[in-house]
Amino acid sequence: MTSVEIDSKQGPVLRKNLSPFHNSEIIIGNVSEVKDNYDTAVCNPPFGAVVRDSDLPFLETIFEKSKDIYLIHNVKNRDFILSYIKDRGTLEREENITLIIPRMYPHHTQDQGKLKCVLFWAKSSL
Repeated sequence: MTSVEIDSKQGPVLRKNLSPFHNSEIIIGNVSEVKDNYDTAVCNPPFGAVVRDSDLPFLETIFEKSKDIYLIHNVKNRDFILSYIKDRGTLEREENITLIIPRMYPHHTQDQGKLKCVLFWAKSSL
């Protein structure tokens, strides 16, 4: 298992969360540093809502490096993600979900927010 976290402040949290998994690699850096191929990718990328297209490096990497892809995205980007998947693979399943998100970033205005999201399962054809 390989996990990627760009925020070095979150590195200790990731290490703690992955401590039960003895065969895990952690990359503190950019997702573009992933060199290996994987059967499965689970990705919670930036949604591209605050910084436009900030999700594209994640999407490009996971569709290049993985066959089965599980992706959480803001429901506002649903049509874009469906189009992206269509050009690079097949959509296997789509589920609407709600995430409860604590205040973590400067642009968050409430102590806790509910964010409507979509969970996609796709298969890459690349």
